[in-house]
Order: sequence, then C-alpha cells, then structure tokens
Amino acid sequence: MGERAIKKVIVLSASGNIGRPIVEALIAHPSNFQVSAVTRDKSKSFFPDRVTVLESDYSPDSLRSIFAGQDAVVSTMAPTSVAHQGQIIDVAIECDVVRFLPTEYGVDTSNSELLEKYLPIVKSKPEIVKYLRSKEDRISWTCIINGSFFDWSLRSPMVWNIPEQKAVIFDGGDKEFEATTLKQVALTVAAVLSPECQAATANRYVYVNSFTLTQNQVLAALEKTTADKFEVKHESVGDWHREAIEAVERDPKSRVGMSKMFVANIYNVGGLNQYSKYSGGLWNDRLGLPKPGLQEVVDSFVKENSA
Repeated sequence: MGERAIKKVIVLSASGNIGRPIVEALIAHPSNFQVSAVTRDKSKSFFPDRVTVLESDYSPDSLRSIFAGQDAVVSTMAPTSVAHQGQIIDVAIECDVVRFLPTEYGVDTSNSELLEKYLPIVKSKPEIVKYLRSKEDRISWTCIINGSFFDWSLRSPMVWNIPEQKAVIFDGGDKEFEATTLKQVALTVAAVLSPECQAATANRYVYVNSFTLTQNQVLAALEKTTADKFEVKHESVGDWHREAIEAVERDPKSRVGMSKMFVANIYNVGGLNQYSKYSGGLWNDRLGLPKPGLQEVVDSFVKENSA
C-alpha cells in the first residue's frame, strides 16, 4: 500500500530566493495544495492570501506544532544550515509527515567522494540523504538536482556583469553545464508532490534542467539581447577552485571563497554539473516541465532587470 496522497505542504525558509517561487508554484498547481510558508519573521514576509504564513525559530518544539497535520515538508534552507536538517526530519517523522524534500537544488551531490574534493562546504548533504535512507520505513524523500540557478547566476557580477557588459569565461567557454531557471525548479517541486508523480519520485534523486549549454552560448544570447559586445576576461576554472579552497581554509566563513567555489562547480571543475550525461536521464518530460528557449529567457531577464 502506498503512502497517503499529499495535500498539505509546508515550505521552510519560504521567504528566500528559492522558497518564494516554490510557494507560488504550489498554490498555482492543479493539485490544489494547501500551502504553509515558514519564516523566522512573518511580519516581514508577504504571500498570497491562500498561503498560511507561520513563524518559527526551527527548534524541535517550534516545529512540532507547525508540522502537525502536514503531508510534506519542503526545505529551502541556506546551504550553511543543511546539517541541521536531521532534527527537522525527526520532528517530521514524529508528526507523521509522509515526504521530505531536503535542501539540494544545485549540482549533483550524490557522489560524496567528489563532493568532499570539489565542494566540501556542502559535504553534509549526502549525510542527510543517508539519514533519510535509514528512515524510509517512516518517511519518503526526494532530492531535486537542478545544476545552477540560471536567472539567479545572471544577477551575479562575479561572472556576468550585464550592466557593464563584462563577462568571465572559463577555459574557452565551450564546456557544457546544466542550468535551470528558478521557475522551473519551483515547477519541479510541485510536480514531484503531485498525485501523478508522487510514487515515482519517492526515495530518489530527481534530475532536471532548463538547459544544457555553454558559456559561449550564454554570451551570444546576452550580446544579441543587449546589442552590445561584452568585454571578456578569460580564466581557468581550476585556478578559481584552488583559490576558493585556499580562501575557505583560511576563513571557513569567507564569502568570496564560498562564492568562487560554487561558481567553479557550476562550470564543472569536478564534473558535478553535467548530470544529464550520466544520471540515468532527466525527469523533465516525466514531470511535464516546459521547454524554455535560451534567447527567450535571456531577453525576459534583461528586460525585467533593466527597468
């Protein structure tokens, strides 16, 4: 007998960059989910009227009352908080939640050895999955892998400085990587929890994207949209990664070090962001996800962010 159908969904850290689009996708989905958004300070968070907004400090006592009666918990906590998900999972099990989506939403973290070498700042992610596997008789789980947040990455001047028409291109710019828009990630979450896909997506990694593309393709799209030639600085992604590791070793809270480490992995320093080639196939079609066009997405992004 399968787990009960998911109707009530709670989103943790719902006011963040990925949490808010997920809430919006859930309330718009034809499954008619009942959605609750959890934030540390609800007075500063604004959601549609259909969303129940709850405040929590994420302690077990606080979460017990929030999780009661919920069917699924979607975690969108910051990468630095990933290790704390163990106690959240315990409370979810105690409250009879049937599905937990841990904070993933990035490059492929299923290979713990590669992760330890290339992206050690999130090495606790596979440990959380290992814990979830040990609890599969009490709760199911789904990890969503989406590579880079495409539109979010275009806001970072570290690589794509659109206002100044400058770009950093790694190793010639022809190496493919996976990228997904925030909207596509949010649609993935809603589809995973839908009655049509709930059983198929249980206890597994689900790989999606909007594009498998190269930096040179992104550059061409940006130059076409802006009608400007970008000033390009050529760099080695291996050098960026080495500098990032050294920075984080000196200061584990180094924002520059952590940012450069994420960037290096987005552009495939260790092969963690080319999963469409080896993961067993993308889930886009099975989840009924749309197929956006690169130029269309870039045009829309530039228009929205130049107003």
